[in-house]
Amino acid sequence: MRHNVRLNGLQRPYSKDQMFSWFLQPTLIAAFIAIAGCCLEVSLALCVILPYVCMSLVFFCCWYLCETRNPALTPSPKKLCIPVPFKPVRYCSACAKNSPGLDHHCTWLNTCIGDSNYEPFYILILTGTLKCIYQAIIGAVLATTWLDHIITLHPTANNNVLLAILWIHNIICLILGAAYGALTAFHTYLLYLGMGTYDFILKYGTNNCCIRMLKCQCLSPTKKQQRSQVQEKTPKSPPTPNSRGEKRTSKTFNSSLTPPLQAGPSKQDIVENRPGWFKKFTKESSPKEICPSALRSPKVVAQDAGNEPHTRPSRANSKSHDPVFVQDVALTPTPMDAQDEQTSIPCALHPVGNLYFVNGHAMQRRSSHELIDRRSFVSSCPSDDLNRSIYLAPLEDGALRPGGVPSYTTPAMLALLSQYIGIGLLYGAIPNLLYPYFTSYFHLRGHQFNSAKTLVNLGWSLKVFVGILSDCVPILGYRRKSYMLIGWTLTLAFMIVLATMDMGPPYDPSAEDNEAVLDKGGLVAILFGLATISYVIADVPADALVVQVAQQEPMATRGRMQSLIYMLRTLAAAVAAALVGFGLNSKNFAGNYSWDIGINTIFIIFAIFPCCFMIPITIIFIEDNMPEDDSNIATLSAYFSHCWILVQKRVTWQVMIFNFLFNFLNSGITSTAAPYVMLVWAKVENVNNQLTTIVGNLLFASALAIMGRYGTMWSWHWVIIITTIAANVIDAIVQYATIYNVLRNQWFYVGVPLTENLPYAMQFIVSSFLIVELADIGNEGVLYGLMTTVSNLPSVFGPVVANAIFGSFQVDEESIRSDTSYVRNQVAYTYLIYYGTTVLACFCVPLLPNQKPALHQLQQRDRAHYPIVGGTVVFACFAILIYSIAASLLSMFNSTSCLVIAGGKGCSTHPLK
Repeated sequence: MRHNVRLNGLQRPYSKDQMFSWFLQPTLIAAFIAIAGCCLEVSLALCVILPYVCMSLVFFCCWYLCETRNPALTPSPKKLCIPVPFKPVRYCSACAKNSPGLDHHCTWLNTCIGDSNYEPFYILILTGTLKCIYQAIIGAVLATTWLDHIITLHPTANNNVLLAILWIHNIICLILGAAYGALTAFHTYLLYLGMGTYDFILKYGTNNCCIRMLKCQCLSPTKKQQRSQVQEKTPKSPPTPNSRGEKRTSKTFNSSLTPPLQAGPSKQDIVENRPGWFKKFTKESSPKEICPSALRSPKVVAQDAGNEPHTRPSRANSKSHDPVFVQDVALTPTPMDAQDEQTSIPCALHPVGNLYFVNGHAMQRRSSHELIDRRSFVSSCPSDDLNRSIYLAPLEDGALRPGGVPSYTTPAMLALLSQYIGIGLLYGAIPNLLYPYFTSYFHLRGHQFNSAKTLVNLGWSLKVFVGILSDCVPILGYRRKSYMLIGWTLTLAFMIVLATMDMGPPYDPSAEDNEAVLDKGGLVAILFGLATISYVIADVPADALVVQVAQQEPMATRGRMQSLIYMLRTLAAAVAAALVGFGLNSKNFAGNYSWDIGINTIFIIFAIFPCCFMIPITIIFIEDNMPEDDSNIATLSAYFSHCWILVQKRVTWQVMIFNFLFNFLNSGITSTAAPYVMLVWAKVENVNNQLTTIVGNLLFASALAIMGRYGTMWSWHWVIIITTIAANVIDAIVQYATIYNVLRNQWFYVGVPLTENLPYAMQFIVSSFLIVELADIGNEGVLYGLMTTVSNLPSVFGPVVANAIFGSFQVDEESIRSDTSYVRNQVAYTYLIYYGTTVLACFCVPLLPNQKPALHQLQQRDRAHYPIVGGTVVFACFAILIYSIAASLLSMFNSTSCLVIAGGKGCSTHPLK
């Protein structure tokens, strides 16, 4: 009986080797983590386990790719990390299908290894080798050098049992490492020779050693000698249907029984050996031409697997199929030009029963599910309606980039979305640590707290520089993936630094000198800022990829991609806020719990996830292809010239001015009294603050989903004005009720402003819509970075200005604790200034086009260059950024925080202790 076609390694039935590997690998990993975690101290165990976890993640990601990919699919052309030699399409008897570039059939994975999955297969065995060797070395060190240390930590442990467990573990790892090492060495040697396993066996022979030991079945042993002459002999012509008799009908041509990609016999040979009804039908069926213009100029391409055709070997004791060779016909759409409109090219492609004939050769009808990557279309008449349903002209639906509507469920797209989950975890953790760390634990002063916020937001203001590098300085052939890896690696490094750093004791109000605590808090704030810059480096190239995907969406739905990524980021931020709220709610962190997870533990958690997870996901799944036409950005000078032209356009600098002014006036100038109004007057506990942050993030994500589903064509002017006024009215009611002691309740203080997340989300997503409309192919990174830098610059510059403005008001912590009428009025004045600036922000709305069509009309209407305006805007943004960084750094240290430029009142008096 004929075998069923296997799509991938996860399709039943599973092989014994495959199920054994499923049991062995997780068991060894769990055993190593348990041994290292139980035998070593926490810090040492963490240093031992983290590299092993990273290797295991890469290992399992590659394993998943090898098992789930269908080897029969033709992979898309891309830059490979491994120089895979060319291998033709071959037939695998175990999977009953042809696979492009078939190397072998691996029984451990229960699938073919071909062009589509050879690269993850090689990384899999290489990582497996390194992982097993590392595991064996650590196990040997535990059993010898560190044994005394282990006995000291666990004096009641049985030494003999412990040694037995360790050496059994080590022996298994050595055996498995030797197997992986042999397979890795063999395939490395094949890469050096430029051959595949199949070709190596045919040429040199292995006495079946490769099949027995390495489980690399590429053909059955009985067929090896028959196939060894394939390269020396010319294949004979296949038998005609006459040799099988006339019992066969059109059912004989079932494509599932016939290896594809083969040239067939002529039309005349087949017709003459068929029943009378077939001949009659053939005679009555005359060839009909296909109108190229109706098909939008499709090219008929005969897919050939190599220089020599091949046949599928028949199995013993099985019914043989009709060996008529077939050849797949792929229609490759090409742009329609004027010549195609005027010229009609005759094409001898027409159906006869269950066959197609191209230039006199029979082509078998293939079922759609078998030709996943290839599309065949044959029509006997130029039906315009049918053609329009199949071929849609590029940009006909308002898309800004060709490529079709993107699918959000492909591995590459899911990997891109996972980047925003990882970024969301850090984005929800680090800013939410400001309140428990710098207000309660380190007790930074008001202007220092504002500067800490500035440092944490600083990375978002440097996105433009990362965008420039990402666009025009590829590393190892990748413009996006390399910088994502650099960002996640740096983030992992800073998380480890924070996890191992001695934070010192908390602030003690009864102590005479707390300068050391304040300086330590300033150093932690700087590390927070560096960690933010690091994951922003990973965020910028991800944003560029998002722009590329979003520009493929039709105009009516364009914006859903941005809504989706920011919704995921917000939900991940809610998870991180929950961890901060419940894990850091002791008295040292403005809470009432008698316990906490520790000031360093949270950084250990974020070092493992997302950092350790994002590195292998980025390496394996993210697809990053260089643009086809990069002549405009070949060098940095040419690229900066291109960017300079972009900045001089009116639509660009006008949107930049709007983004800066609106965000600066709306949310940049915040009162320096805010953190201590929340701590002293409202008495907000950290856990409750984080709970409301979680709910706020959920509301924020809901608003993003609403905008993505219904609001992609809403008026941007009305969205911004209405949401700005609504948010500030709600906030003013809560703040003034708390300031004048009308109602001082922590749930009122943090609960009512939750509704502000709805308007804030709508304001935020509108700025994202703008970027997609403005970006061109090739400058996605720098434009996204430039616009988001300008949008985030007020969050850096605003607190510096607020420190200077509110420095003359008596709103420090000691004054707020006194709670006098004078202090209340002083705090109220600061909030009055804040709300006044938000009203001024609404007058900036005319600078913004009302919607996407208005934006494009502005682009078309005013194409003149404004070098003075563009240069002034860029210079002003750069100067503001430098000033904000300098002022924020000065305010972080107790010796310079008194300077006026840093938000202090001058250094004529001794700093506060």
